[in-house]
Amino acid sequence: MIDEKMIASRYRLDKKFVRTFNQWMSQARRSSAGEESRSRILDAAEALFADHGYDGVSIRQITEAAGVQTSMVNYYFGSKDALWSAVFERRSAHLGESRRSRLDALERHHAPASPPLESLIDAFVRPILEARLSGDPGWQSFTRLIAQASNTPNVRNVEQLSQQYDPTARRFIAAFGHALPDRSEEEVMWGFSFLMGAMLHIFAETRRVDRLSDGHYRSASLERITDHLTPFLAAGFRACRAAPDSSRPSEGPAP
Repeated sequence: MIDEKMIASRYRLDKKFVRTFNQWMSQARRSSAGEESRSRILDAAEALFADHGYDGVSIRQITEAAGVQTSMVNYYFGSKDALWSAVFERRSAHLGESRRSRLDALERHHAPASPPLESLIDAFVRPILEARLSGDPGWQSFTRLIAQASNTPNVRNVEQLSQQYDPTARRFIAAFGHALPDRSEEEVMWGFSFLMGAMLHIFAETRRVDRLSDGHYRSASLERITDHLTPFLAAGFRACRAAPDSSRPSEGPAP
């Protein structure tokens, strides 16, 4: 803290100015400490939610892992539901922005034609690969959290997934449809669903491949896996053909 009298005397500064500066510095330090506490809460909640699910984690467990008082969750987030939403929003915003930016660049580069299918798949998958390789361990927890939420379609999870991911997903589904003009909307939709399932399984690093291959191949080798994943998914999109719906009558409107 600056000595107001000494500084004002030495540099002939107004004491009120020095006092205001001291107050500003104090507020800045409190703000920095508050942001650090908030980040620790988000990191702890992210890891615990990924391991145990929303219902398997208490506020006390989160605050103990974060090293903060229980009241801090209410102070920064208001409720456990709001904390859950904040965990989703923090990394989802980054993924969505990166995917849309890549898609925009592809569409500008290839206009008026559609971007190649492989490029579209890479634009969707690459952001999460780069995030996972960034050195931030929270991305592994986050990927497992998204996989868990996708496989547990309760109201809370559906709302978060819809809010954070549906707008970008719809843009990519439309782009996939333009790249595959001989495929129906249903076929493209299922192709995208298969893409999501494969991507979430791979990036969640379940280590199932490690066990099945007796350690010869590792689920942590994400760059190598992605090199296989993109052509595999592209071939799946191109081969996807919807079977006729045998439950519907061959003629006349559906009931």
